[in-house]
Amino acid sequence: MFNVGEEIKLEISGLSSNGSGVGRVNGFVVFVENALTGETVKARITKICRNHAEATTQEIISESPHRIKRSCKAQNCGGCVLMCLKYEKQLEHKLCVVNDALKRIGSLETQAEEIIGMEVPFRYRNKARFHANDGKIGFFAHNSHEVTDISDCIITHEMNKTVIKEAKKIENLPQEILFRVGFNTGEILTNPQILGKTDFIYEKLSDVNFRVSADSFFQVNTVQAEQLYKTALEFAAPDNETVVDAYCGTGSIGLYFSKKASPKKIIGIEINEKAVRDAKINAALNQVQNASFINGYSENIFKEIAKEASVVVVDPPRSGCGKKLLKSLIDNKKNVRRLVYVSCDPATFARDAKILSEGGFYLQRIKAFDMFPQTAEVETAAIFI
Repeated sequence: MFNVGEEIKLEISGLSSNGSGVGRVNGFVVFVENALTGETVKARITKICRNHAEATTQEIISESPHRIKRSCKAQNCGGCVLMCLKYEKQLEHKLCVVNDALKRIGSLETQAEEIIGMEVPFRYRNKARFHANDGKIGFFAHNSHEVTDISDCIITHEMNKTVIKEAKKIENLPQEILFRVGFNTGEILTNPQILGKTDFIYEKLSDVNFRVSADSFFQVNTVQAEQLYKTALEFAAPDNETVVDAYCGTGSIGLYFSKKASPKKIIGIEINEKAVRDAKINAALNQVQNASFINGYSENIFKEIAKEASVVVVDPPRSGCGKKLLKSLIDNKKNVRRLVYVSCDPATFARDAKILSEGGFYLQRIKAFDMFPQTAEVETAAIFI
């Protein structure tokens, strides 16, 4: 039909879940970078697969009325694929991605009732990992290991500029530079030879304090994390009940629940040993005495404590819940009155939601959260009963 390197003209009929424009040539799907719904573009084919091709926009022949000028000066950075789209349209697209996954993958009738966006969709990241090579500091270019040199990432906290500036003064930099900042404390964590602390920082969500180590999981968007946790708490509604917090990271969700509601007990499960250490410290830091944290796989440990669990919260990695955990949840449906599922991937959430629904759970409500404006990522919080 066509060859790699060939330029073609096509109309863009929609956006994919990863933010690429979707076009067709004689029915054959072509995913086009930097192309928006309604545009006509000239694109160069970069890859041909069995069921689709991939391409990059070379010229926009007819422009979408929703296209805007990118705010970022960095060239070829593969991160903010939706920065050229008006923010309200980004939110509409992400809500559609969630609801399409629920229907197409999950075969579910329940749809996300809303998406919670940001008032200011920039400067929200509290963490970044920059790459360094040949004097350049930045991110890898799209589909490449070539470093795109930057002096500032405009979706990251302002202090990233200082870290990059100081890092560029240093010889023999490591290949990776960590930047982490407490939005509500101002503390900075980065590599030893640059500035700031090197082992952990403190952060606050509302009136809950957290110690966060370099490798521990903590929500990257501090502002939206509080919105997400408020909704998770509303869904869980723990009232003198035992809450199991699977994939608990530094204990943020469980400890937020303990400070904001009246759970009988919190049991957190986390595979990262450093995160478990932080979770225990965080419990003491907040004077929470009814929380315990177990180091291990949620898939293995939950079945041992399932009979205690009235409320379960899962916040798994992008790959979703393990099959063993889903089976244990289903096997203990009589004990689990409410299951709150926080997800960073609509497709794997929809897959797991289908399994849970077939096992006797009912997806009652779901909300979407724009934790990563300007990118194609979207997060959800859902309640199963």
